Amino acid sequence: MSTEFVKALCAKCQVPPEAVTDDNGEDRFACPVCGESDTRENILREVGEHVKEVAARSLQELARETARRSKFITFSGEPIPKGSYRFISDYKP
Repeated sequence: MSTEFVKALCAKCQVPPEAVTDDNGEDRFACPVCGESDTRENILREVGEHVKEVAARSLQELARETARRSKFITFSGEPIPKGSYRFISDYKP
């Protein structure tokens, strides 16, 4: 099994968030361009959801292309809806 690392990026600016400390002394990460911020845990959760969506779309497109080339297989799956994210990954399937 291989391990692949992906970067967390601000969805709007496409730059990695940087560590900052807020007024309460809590460590947060923020986009250095637009200022979008959240805790490490929330950013990792959102990035993980984005990776799952990208992987699922890739798999669905592969199944659709396979069915399109075959006269014995049909594919009738609904397209996976595009999610709304503040933080995304640089994952490319």
